[in-house]
Amino acid sequence: MAAEDKLLCECWRDIGQDPKTGAEQKHSTFWIRVHREFHERKKFLPYQFVSTRGWVSISKRWRVIQQECNKFCATLESIKARPVSGIGMQDMAFQALEAFKVQHNGKCFNLSYCFRVIK
Repeated sequence: MAAEDKLLCECWRDIGQDPKTGAEQKHSTFWIRVHREFHERKKFLPYQFVSTRGWVSISKRWRVIQQECNKFCATLESIKARPVSGIGMQDMAFQALEAFKVQHNGKCFNLSYCFRVIK
């Protein structure tokens, strides 16, 4: 579900950037905090959905999102490294989407809403 993935990315970003806890959290402590934030924020607009994911399930879904976004990021960086005069960032992003599809046997990158949150 797109809304669930986007909220997960927002919670991962916000908990990871929280200066009160720093970067020295244990894996489980970090994901328990993300889980708590996720389940609190899912109740309110713009989300308001039902989810019973535990912290392990949330961390596993995050790994899938992160892997796909990393692949797309690498593709986008390769497009940026070969600049073509007269094309902007939006055109480069479109080229990266097309290149991603070619590189991954026709599979489209369908997590752009997550990429925008975590980039």
